[in-house]
Amino acid sequence: MTTTTAPTEAAACAGPLCHATVPRAATGRPGRYCSANCRQAAHRERARQAEAAADRARRLESARAAAAVAFPQIDMYAGHVEMLARELADKAAAGAARAELAAAAGELHHAAAALERVTLNYRAAADLQTDLP
Repeated sequence: MTTTTAPTEAAACAGPLCHATVPRAATGRPGRYCSANCRQAAHRERARQAEAAADRARRLESARAAAAVAFPQIDMYAGHVEMLARELADKAAAGAARAELAAAAGELHHAAAALERVTLNYRAAADLQTDLP
């Protein structure tokens, strides 16, 4: 003997920003949406969320790659700046000509600026990694 039960209570629509109720039918699987429009809106919202997650993943991978490239460069530039600073100090202690000291100071300044650029790139990549969930 087949028995049918009367519809019990209505469920809330699963559509984004929809508060309508979905009446429960006596048979079959209960509906999730109050209309085809809500079903389509929910699909679009899921697609938007998936695209946002994929975009975050791409940005995170890009930040990790940038940090991986910048980190060894920081070490290299820091060593170069240190070497140039020692050379400048040695030339100054040896009483080198003013033009020679100016050239060495200019080279040191250029290397320090390159180190700062690479360090800022690394910091931006590291900050992006912490900002992305």
